[in-house]
Amino acid sequence: MQQKARVISTVDESLPKRPQQGLPRGSTDDSTWWVKIVTQTPDCTYFFGPFESAGEAQHHESGYVEDLEQEGAQGIAVHILQDQPETLTIYDE
Repeated sequence: MQQKARVISTVDESLPKRPQQGLPRGSTDDSTWWVKIVTQTPDCTYFFGPFESAGEAQHHESGYVEDLEQEGAQGIAVHILQDQPETLTIYDE
């Protein structure tokens, strides 16, 4: 049986809007950095951010990993990347 991904939250619902200075109205800023954490148990992908630099994202990653470990997550992989995720948490059922 194939598992389906379930979206837990979307970026639009979960993040406050930050003004994008210097960009035309309606455009997106692809220069933001995110911490992407993938766990094997539970089978989830989490995005934390946005951050203005890779260094800022990396500075915060250990806190996110620690929180997930305290919740019992296992098989944790962390990636720092420039992205514009559509969802913040994806849980495979």
